[in-house]
Amino acid sequence: FPFDSTGGDYLYWDNDPLDEQGHGTYISGIAAAQTNNFTGVAGAAPNIKLVNLRAFDPGGYGEEDDVAAAILYAVQMGIKVLNMSFGDYSFSLVLRDVVQFAYSKNIVLVGSSGNGNSSTPHYPSGYSEVISVGNSTQDDFRAGNSNYGSTLDLMAPGSQIITTARNNNYASISGTSAATPYVAAAAAL
Repeated sequence: FPFDSTGGDYLYWDNDPLDEQGHGTYISGIAAAQTNNFTGVAGAAPNIKLVNLRAFDPGGYGEEDDVAAAILYAVQMGIKVLNMSFGDYSFSLVLRDVVQFAYSKNIVLVGSSGNGNSSTPHYPSGYSEVISVGNSTQDDFRAGNSNYGSTLDLMAPGSQIITTARNNNYASISGTSAATPYVAAAAAL
């Protein structure tokens, strides 16, 4: 299991929301960047409240039990919508059970369909309780890398999305991870 000596919430739980890897900053900016700074970008729903949950190490790697623990924490915190811009092709009974538990608590679960240009189910978005989001291009077509198939529920913009980045910067990102927070933000509204 890869991790470095600085640790992270996956190894040492703390209340520090620092995003060592940067992916969470991209996703939260797409969902909820504030417009009152007169610069940069505005999120899809700038007045929603966010809870930052870090289930992965500083390199962006983690395991299903780390994700399950983060989801259980989200349930305890009373969140209403859970954005899951991550995943893999491995089916996990632990993750499925936690997703079903969160769903039973009336949490809207939104997950990225994956970036493999594949119809193979991707998890957690492949679970029926999760709204699986694919990536559409600026011309409103499916992006070439976006997963598709029977577990895909809908598409959202996910190509060349300008968003917040670490160290007070902005970045352009693409993929189903970028599409998912649009749906989660709409659900939050």
